[in-house]
Amino acid sequence: MRKITLTGGPLDGKRYVVPESADRFTPHHGRGHYVIEDGVGTWRSLTETVDATAQTLAEFADALDSERTPGKITEATGHAETILAEARLGNRVLVAATSRAHARETFDAIVDTAAHEGARIRRTSGDERFDYPGGGTVRFVSANARKRARGIVADVLFIRTGVAEAAVTELLPTLAAGRAPLIIREEEAA
Repeated sequence: MRKITLTGGPLDGKRYVVPESADRFTPHHGRGHYVIEDGVGTWRSLTETVDATAQTLAEFADALDSERTPGKITEATGHAETILAEARLGNRVLVAATSRAHARETFDAIVDTAAHEGARIRRTSGDERFDYPGGGTVRFVSANARKRARGIVADVLFIRTGVAEAAVTELLPTLAAGRAPLIIREEEAA
């Protein structure tokens, strides 16, 4: 553990104890996070990071601060492998489908593999999810539902084929507190 001093944002001037490996600190209040370098946490507000409401999906992807390839939208060749690989790495994955039935179909297609890998499975209708022992999670939502992904934080947004651009834009805030946000769009069949 180490002590850091926070500068800017809602906790300006405060000192906190964080794990040695921490590179970000996200407070419960305020729209943003602190980036930790050399014992100092510097505030980065959501609006400084990216103004998701004023940008297209491609511009948002280009603005992401990622330790992977910054702003890259990966073309998935096998959605099950892609989704589960991210969860195995400890990432929080949000799968956006065109409808509730399509989300459940995606869940059903990969649930056996996730269970075999030791993930805890939650089958509650409308709140299907996998929780991996290493901290990774996979949640499934309908991009067209009224509730969508309210209150969900994700590191990876996996967009199934057919999800409208406007619906994707409304899901972008789920990435605001992500560790290394990444958008993956499923490729369309040729």
